[in-house]
Amino acid sequence: MNRESVFALVFVLLLPPLTGMGQHTGHRTGTTGANTGPMAEPESPDVVTLERSVAMQARPDQIGQFQKVIKSTATACTQAHDLQQRNASVNSADLSQAAIRLQNAVDDAQSDNRKFVNSLSDVQVSGLKKLTTALAKANSAVTRESKALSARLEKSPVDSGRLISTAGELEKALTAFQSAQNHLAQEMGIPPH
Repeated sequence: MNRESVFALVFVLLLPPLTGMGQHTGHRTGTTGANTGPMAEPESPDVVTLERSVAMQARPDQIGQFQKVIKSTATACTQAHDLQQRNASVNSADLSQAAIRLQNAVDDAQSDNRKFVNSLSDVQVSGLKKLTTALAKANSAVTRESKALSARLEKSPVDSGRLISTAGELEKALTAFQSAQNHLAQEMGIPPH
């Protein structure tokens, strides 16, 4: 359901209760003189679900931020994949440079992701807790594998085979990270890229 349909449906569902707000029955009770109006009707589960859905929807600025997030994460995934495709006998300086570029791409992806998550409203954070927790867990795995890559780079001489293997583990973590990002975006109504 697109955002315009959701808003129109909320408007239609909430319009009748709003139009009757100024009406009262004029009945009096006992000696208190208090007006007794009709008892407030409990909210329909459908209305509650719809209101929750609307509150979880991404704002236009969040959609733009997410596009940047998914692009930077895809770049990091591609660089991790490309590093694995290199032959272990390649010049270790070239391999190290490719690994450094990968680390920079991972840093960019995590920074963009952090900015996006920080843009979530309190209502979104509360309503999307399960998905943001999964995203944080995936982000931790990326951090762990990125640190392992850094450790491999710091050893001299660089063990090309282990560096390439670590890039494979980092690619797996980045793929899971990207999947968690996409699940969150889907729940927020952000269209797929």
